[in-house]
Amino acid sequence: MTICRSLPFCLEISCSWVFPWLCFCAFYSSPVRADRILDLKFWSAEQSELALGGLWEFHAQKLLEPGQRQVGSELLLEISQPWRDFQPLARDEARPLERGSYVLFIKGLLPKAGGYAVRIASHQSMTRVVVAPKYAPERSRRTQTQSVFAVFPWMRTFLESQVRLAFSPGAVDEIWMIIVQRWQAAPDAVGAVPRLQLAEKIR
Repeated sequence: MTICRSLPFCLEISCSWVFPWLCFCAFYSSPVRADRILDLKFWSAEQSELALGGLWEFHAQKLLEPGQRQVGSELLLEISQPWRDFQPLARDEARPLERGSYVLFIKGLLPKAGGYAVRIASHQSMTRVVVAPKYAPERSRRTQTQSVFAVFPWMRTFLESQVRLAFSPGAVDEIWMIIVQRWQAAPDAVGAVPRLQLAEKIR
């Protein structure tokens, strides 16, 4: 009888301690996405780069700039998915999807002396990357694939074509906006996934 009476108490203790601990371990081991902001405070930048795949805000037929984003898009799209799947977003059957901007917000980056860098392969399209603090778009930085690739797109297939952009957060609670603009994309091309790493690790 003693064992039976103590069983509910043991279960209560286990649930009150073990379950929260398991949740904490799961939370601590990987970045957390909430409210469309990727929280990276538990990401170990010294150990590995981070693939920024998954769902991003998508703005169809726009090459969006940080200061132009007054209202977020309700449309969330997988950044690597071919554009042929998105053709209805052009809202005009006679006008295919020609350009678009993906937007992702990140926070929780520890200030580093050399800063961080976003890099993305751009063999599949003309690509421009813009990075800016969410509340200070005038501090934006940008880079894009070489303009010669716009005139001769076939050159991207055998020449190295990557976009790299470094930036330096000033505080761990600062929210940063990453914008990936794409145009001249083949409808069936699979988009590259941006990767985030310490700038000093870029070769």
